[in-house]
Amino acid sequence: MTGRRMLEPGAIPAGIRPEALALVGAYGLRIRWSDGHDTGIYTFELLRALCGCPRCRPPSAGAGEGSPP
Repeated sequence: MTGRRMLEPGAIPAGIRPEALALVGAYGLRIRWSDGHDTGIYTFELLRALCGCPRCRPPSAGAGEGSPP
């Protein structure tokens, strides 16, 4: 809940992957991973912040009328 990392990303085995997703209210997802754990709720706000695509990035300061979304 604090956002503090509980493990080092490099320590995660390469084969770990999501197996199932479940909505949590209207604000996030619970993910069941291939190693069997499903702790934690990933809020949509967090997922958007982690995503690097143009659609998820916040609008840049100074973007004016006519700027692409």
